[in-house]
Amino acid sequence: ETTVFIFLTQEETISSELTIVYETSRQSCSKELGGTVSKDLDCRTTINNDKLCESLEEDTANVNVDDDQTYSNGPVELHVSPKEALKVREFYLLSIVCICSHHPFMFVNVFYKTYGQTFISDDTFLSTIGSVAGAVHALSRVIVGLLQDKLSYKLTMLLLLGIKTVLLFTLVVTPYGGKVMYMIWICGLFATFPLAFVCIPAAVAEVFGTKYTAEMFGMVLFATVSVEQGLPTP
Repeated sequence: ETTVFIFLTQEETISSELTIVYETSRQSCSKELGGTVSKDLDCRTTINNDKLCESLEEDTANVNVDDDQTYSNGPVELHVSPKEALKVREFYLLSIVCICSHHPFMFVNVFYKTYGQTFISDDTFLSTIGSVAGAVHALSRVIVGLLQDKLSYKLTMLLLLGIKTVLLFTLVVTPYGGKVMYMIWICGLFATFPLAFVCIPAAVAEVFGTKYTAEMFGMVLFATVSVEQGLPTP
């Protein structure tokens, strides 16, 4: 009986020690991962080997909860489907901003030379304006992208739309300033046009998530073009 009692006591002691080591290893792994370990550790214990936690079955710091949504230790990113986006106010606000940017772009791009011919007889100079304005437009895409990264979408949008509004409303006074003024105004307008193709896609990804960015931007452009069909043209 004494032998049996000693044997049982030893078994209980070993079991208690293993439990303590197991919990200590579990807490250590939890601290390394920066969060609570939600799955059991793969612990293999023998009489001759007290090593625990040979490996984790998976890294619980980056677990896919479901097929559509991923979670991590950082901020949770939400993905809004195109169908759900139609119920969100931001989708229509982005479409309005895109219309305000894209429609003047199409107007100026098509009619800048026709309007310039009313007071500038040098066709070569008008063609040069178009070439320079195209180069300014290409360069402004990079600058506007950097500007939005430094500031924000809202501030960049207000800045570009404000400049565009002033230049459009004062375009009628360019005949009094001559060829140089007209060139500056056209180049200035072309510099504000990246709003539709640089700022809007970034805003779509920020508001609705990155999973459906292509579809969402396509929907914004479709809404823009559809509305523009009903707008008056000169």
